[in-house]
Amino acid sequence: MVKKTQFWGENEDDDRLVVQILEGRKTATCTPKMWWRPEDRHPLGTLLAVHDLRDRYRCTIRINEVYETRFGDVDERVIRGECCRDREHFEAEHLRAWAAPMAREGVTLDADTPIVVEHFELVPDPT
Repeated sequence: MVKKTQFWGENEDDDRLVVQILEGRKTATCTPKMWWRPEDRHPLGTLLAVHDLRDRYRCTIRINEVYETRFGDVDERVIRGECCRDREHFEAEHLRAWAAPMAREGVTLDADTPIVVEHFELVPDPT
């Protein structure tokens, strides 16, 4: 059975991240380790059915690599895989998405914040 996943945009109509996956440009995703739940752990080779925020199936991806790093230590492969122009763009996008929710939980997002990175590839539709 293929597990379902979603890529969160700014609202339910924001398909930007899914479109980037479909175009083959988005090949990585990351999240603060503090939000990484046991059900989010995907062994290498796991197939995930990507659904948009309206719960429509859009594509399938395969997890190729998973590791922990610090927010300030992401490399070019993560930056490119997240469809960011450069480190500054990566940091700005993720600060915008993560800083306020983390602050509400009493945590400051900084260069030392542990994050989990997943690299993936788009796979042909299994149907």
